[in-house]
Amino acid sequence: MKLKHFLFLLLLLTACSNQTLSEDEIWNKTVENMNQLENYSFQGKMEHIEKNNQLESDYAISIAGDNQVEPFEASMDTTFQIHDESQEYKTYYIEDTVFYEAESEEEQLIKVELDDQLTQVPDILAFLDEHKDQLTYQEQAESYQYTYASDSEQESSILSSIYPQILSYAVFEMLAVEVVLEDMNIDNLVVDVHIDKDDYVISKIDIAFEGKGKQADALTIAQTVEYKLFDHNQVEELAIPYEKTEKAVTFMEYIQGQTEVAQEEREKEAIENKKKSLGHTHGNLMNGGRWATDGEWIYYSIFSDGLFRMSMDGTQRHRITESEATHINIVDDTLFFIDKSNENKLSKINKDGTAKEFINNVSANHLIATKEWLYFIELDEYYHYPLWREKHDGSYGEKVANEASDFMLDGDNMIYTKNSDPLLYYRDLQEDIYEHTEEVFFELESPHFLIKDEWLYFEHWKADNKIYRKNIETGDTEPLTANSSYSFNMSDNYIFYVNDNDNFSLYRYDLSSQEEKKLVDGEVHYIHIIEDELFFAHMPGPNAIDWYRMSFDGEQQEKIQ
Repeated sequence: MKLKHFLFLLLLLTACSNQTLSEDEIWNKTVENMNQLENYSFQGKMEHIEKNNQLESDYAISIAGDNQVEPFEASMDTTFQIHDESQEYKTYYIEDTVFYEAESEEEQLIKVELDDQLTQVPDILAFLDEHKDQLTYQEQAESYQYTYASDSEQESSILSSIYPQILSYAVFEMLAVEVVLEDMNIDNLVVDVHIDKDDYVISKIDIAFEGKGKQADALTIAQTVEYKLFDHNQVEELAIPYEKTEKAVTFMEYIQGQTEVAQEEREKEAIENKKKSLGHTHGNLMNGGRWATDGEWIYYSIFSDGLFRMSMDGTQRHRITESEATHINIVDDTLFFIDKSNENKLSKINKDGTAKEFINNVSANHLIATKEWLYFIELDEYYHYPLWREKHDGSYGEKVANEASDFMLDGDNMIYTKNSDPLLYYRDLQEDIYEHTEEVFFELESPHFLIKDEWLYFEHWKADNKIYRKNIETGDTEPLTANSSYSFNMSDNYIFYVNDNDNFSLYRYDLSSQEEKKLVDGEVHYIHIIEDELFFAHMPGPNAIDWYRMSFDGEQQEKIQ
């Protein structure tokens, strides 16, 4: 390496000492110097215009980076501009493979293996040296210019000999352009080589040509290229992320990966949409469903005072009905609830308090509303407590289970318990409602439970009602809280539960750190979560009950008047 560098400098010094070289000697000196080229920096720009059936489009590519001649490697910043939009990313070459930085993921590279080694500057010089008799010479102010020009129509294969192909594959979209060029005749080809007067090395290559398809009314193109070279043999290291190139994927592998990611995103979105299609959250319904929100208003009922709606900040509130409500569900502009003031009747009312009515005069003790159905446990006169689903207007209904004490929905699945035993049961709501037979769910016994992502969170009856979780996919079970739970609710990161071992005080369990913290001392009931706040009832003494809203950390607490 050092010897080559010394010889290169020696050749330059020798060249500089001779001010009377002929055009042939200048060319030969340049060829000799460029044959000693190991690396260089470059800047390039290509402008492309194409026409087809009177339609015209254009794009441009700009590159800047460093190049190693042998073995061929290059690192460059690329800008691709089409119409009025531009995109910037990085491109890398390692011998016959080009790597593109994926647009959506900087850590992922797409690799394309090329059929042949790319044409580099020494290759262009070798081709022109073979056609030296066709070169014309002109001395410029700062360079010697040699021009190769051809007015006659030529095959497109000539481009592979005189074109700096580091530009050809600079962006992934250009791969298709190369295929187009292969089916064209090249006309009006001009190649200008600029040689530095001081160092006798190539400082710039300009190329211009036109192309026309071989069929009638075919595509025509016009292209210009400017390719500048500098810092000859002065590049110390190329900025190629070799660890990323080793993990690069092919375009098909990238598309497959993106498809899988998109599928995962669609599945997550479907889960979220199913959650949003519920008129409430199961965690709140499990705690009485006395608080609900549509994102604009909070709807709540604190015992016999009636059903209210309140602004999110609590500054405005008014009563929309005098009925005490539980299991408040919101679907579009309608509230569905159980009217505790009227024999637990299944009821609905508009958000503004108009059009209150009972649904089929049915009494219920649990209710979940979806976009299509109302699921509820009927309080029948025989104390069977069957689980039904009905249309919102009560026009059609069907029995889902003969007996139930509690239930929750997870998409198209239902988990429920019975009064006759503490086991959890499961059924698929997509199956025929009349032919399905109930299934025991993991042989679990639990009074309170809910599903979040792939986990079932539950109070473990056989472990003093401490909260556990079971992975629905793998069946793995993990203990969580150190204390027994009387009831619980949960957000994305926390489980909030009433500690049965500490005077029913309110505790928080952190799912990330597994740490527990007491938030409220004394008897707490009806834990609700509205966005990032807790709403709950606190009993400071006998026959006394107050309602509070509180931040998740317990620091900000406000009594609801």
